[in-house]
This record gives sequence, structure tokens and C-alpha cells, in this order.
Amino acid sequence: MRGGRAPFAAAAFLGSFLLFTIELIAAKLLLPSFGGAAYVWTTAMMVFQGLLLAGYLYAHKALAFGRYGKAHFFLLALPLLAFPIHVAVAQNGAPIPRLIWALLLAIGAPFFVLSTTSTVLQG
Repeated sequence: MRGGRAPFAAAAFLGSFLLFTIELIAAKLLLPSFGGAAYVWTTAMMVFQGLLLAGYLYAHKALAFGRYGKAHFFLLALPLLAFPIHVAVAQNGAPIPRLIWALLLAIGAPFFVLSTTSTVLQG
């Protein structure tokens, strides 16, 4: 691989690696609140797939628009406000909506932004 493409390939690889890692970490953080039930992992994966699809849709629209550089740079800086990741779970209500809400609040923005990275870099 030539020197000009290596940083982009490394960034795309790092973004994908972080996506898969954050899925496991977030779901594992929620297990003490919900127990080791299978619905925790299933619901978490459904939320992550929805966020991934939304990120791909955003990247597709941004690349089609053409002038996405400044907006995407702002979007990349936005999830820094979410760190450190803290998962807060409501105590009342049905477990699956509580789980979805906890995932969206805790890592929704960072996961969405990471999902756009490799697509935007390749565009």
C-alpha cells in the first residue's frame, strides 16, 4: 500500500475495530442491571445494527452532498462530550425499552460517529 493510502486504511481499520469493541463493552456494562438474559445481548445487537445503518445512511447522504468536510469534523468532535462512558439504567418500566434507552444515551452518539468513519474515509 502506498504512503498516501496508509493513514486512511489505518483509520478505517481503527474505526471498525472500535465499533466491534464498544458493542461488547457496552453490553457487558449493562449485564449487572439486567442479568445474564439473552434479551440483553439480542437487544444490544439490534440497537447497534440500527445505529450502524443510520451511520451508513448519513455517510451516503454526506458523500452525495459533496460539502461535508466541516460538518463531519464537527460530528467527529461531538462524541467527546459523552466520555467517559457511563451507563445509567432507569429502574421502572419494561426491560427492553429501558435497555434501548440506556444504550442510546450511553454510547449512541460515539457509535453513530464511528460507523460513519470508514465510509466517509473511503469516499
